[in-house]
Amino acid sequence: MPSAIINTGTHPKLLWPGIQAIWGQVYDQHPTEYTDLFDVDSSSRAYEEDVQIVGPGLATIKPEGKPGSFLGEAQGGVTRYTHVPYSLGYIVTHEELSDNLYEEVSMRRAKANAFSMAQTVEHVAAFLYNNAHSTTYYTTWDGKAVCASDHVKVSGGTWSNTLTPSADLSEAALEDICIQMMDMTNDAGLKISVMPRSLHVATAEYFNANRILKSTLQSDTANNNINVLRVTNAFPEGIKVNHYFTVPGTWFVRTNVQNGLKFLWREKPSLRSDYLESDRLAIAALYRHYGFLDTRVDVRLESTRDPGAARVVFVIHEGPRSLVARVALEGVAAYPERELRRALYAQPGKPFDPAYLHLDTLRISQLYQERGHRPHTLASAVRRHDDSLQVDVRYEVLEMHQGATIDGELRPLKAEEKPSLKLAAANM
Repeated sequence: MPSAIINTGTHPKLLWPGIQAIWGQVYDQHPTEYTDLFDVDSSSRAYEEDVQIVGPGLATIKPEGKPGSFLGEAQGGVTRYTHVPYSLGYIVTHEELSDNLYEEVSMRRAKANAFSMAQTVEHVAAFLYNNAHSTTYYTTWDGKAVCASDHVKVSGGTWSNTLTPSADLSEAALEDICIQMMDMTNDAGLKISVMPRSLHVATAEYFNANRILKSTLQSDTANNNINVLRVTNAFPEGIKVNHYFTVPGTWFVRTNVQNGLKFLWREKPSLRSDYLESDRLAIAALYRHYGFLDTRVDVRLESTRDPGAARVVFVIHEGPRSLVARVALEGVAAYPERELRRALYAQPGKPFDPAYLHLDTLRISQLYQERGHRPHTLASAVRRHDDSLQVDVRYEVLEMHQGATIDGELRPLKAEEKPSLKLAAANM
């Protein structure tokens, strides 16, 4: 796993110019799929419970003059939903934010975090289906696996919600499971209308499922018979592929039965103010790289049809663009000034990017070192008083040969003195 704290050592390449592309943070993601697997609801309690009520069976004949039979009820199984918290975030040092030359990396971090949270939800939801035939992680109130052939009836006997024996996805298997649904009864033995709604498959079965349900005639046979599953619209909500099923041959059928599998949200991933602030600052920093030094970014939240969701709107006030008016080079003697100017990022007439100061300092140092010098460069930029959109850039170069040392003198200033730094260079 990557380090929990993002600092300048996490990706040192981003501190140096010349990278053509940065990839791996964010990709296109699949549409939401867990809502196809569960009935999604919300919760305001530490846990929720579903309680089964078993009603009466068939009515009985009432003899003349005798009392009739009366309704009886019994409590059946109890299912408890206990909430589990999940969390994910990132920590960035101030130095990394300041020195990272590629603002898109910072802007993608919140998206990458949201991408991970969304996938966590999908994995948690699919985990139940991936273990539906095992009692290792999940059991129903009767101690059985979610899909079992011997679920217990309170009134006695058992019932099944899986094929026995199990079968790979095929036209015959789908017909068998549909027939099994048609014959289902409730706990009191009364016939109930259980109808298939959708077929859920792993990616390895996606094309097979489409051939079975959408062929005009029977699939994989020379018989000239109609495709009954297609003609009768046996699965009205169609095929739902799930990218998080881990068993290649997995397939499930969801029905119209109420209070089936539920996904309860105690609290959805929140709209965090620190994420909004991070995005706001990243947008403003990106604009400054293109010369818009006075860019202001405001955040506005708008309501949506979903009371638990909001639309985030970033309002960008660009302002005018600032340009490099003049580039001054001072102290340059050992290197041809014209060649040095051509190598700089800061050029008169170009939009001013504050990162130029850092990049040009590195560039000057690199060029000088190629000629056996070890310079000390002080970079500064000043906006003109008469025209704040014009920026004067200045580089002071103290040239030294390899092996030179710098002795510095630092002392408190008197009130009448101007700030200064005294440097003395001596060749070794």
